[in-house]
Amino acid sequence: MYFSWVVKVLSGLPVNIQWIDERDNEFPAQIPPHCQKIVTAAPVSVLDGLDENAYVLVMTHSHDLDYEIVHHAMQQGRFAYLGLIGSATKRTRFDKRLQADGIAAGDLSRMTCPIGIGSVKGKHPREIAIAVAAELLSLG
Repeated sequence: MYFSWVVKVLSGLPVNIQWIDERDNEFPAQIPPHCQKIVTAAPVSVLDGLDENAYVLVMTHSHDLDYEIVHHAMQQGRFAYLGLIGSATKRTRFDKRLQADGIAAGDLSRMTCPIGIGSVKGKHPREIAIAVAAELLSLG
């Protein structure tokens, strides 16, 4: 749900988006220009083709899947940005777990969580999407 709002906010801009999900029914009937729909039972495997300029935004329906994606991305280290939706508490839990699974403490700073510009405090999916899009655009 959140990612669909991010795609809507970014849809009019010259960015290329790969929207990856295991669930085909999560995609709208119309996919915006510059957006590629990828339905796969193995979303983590899509990370294998990333280059170092990729922005990875993790916003799944499952904390376990979020972790699997983040862990794989951190192991590869090929991304310009790695953002994870969640709270500071989720960040702390992920940091501890990532370190226990072999990710160096110094590499954890490459992950952004919570995502979005901090001055936007709203919790509505559209507000979060605007904050995330603003953060992504400020990096590029």
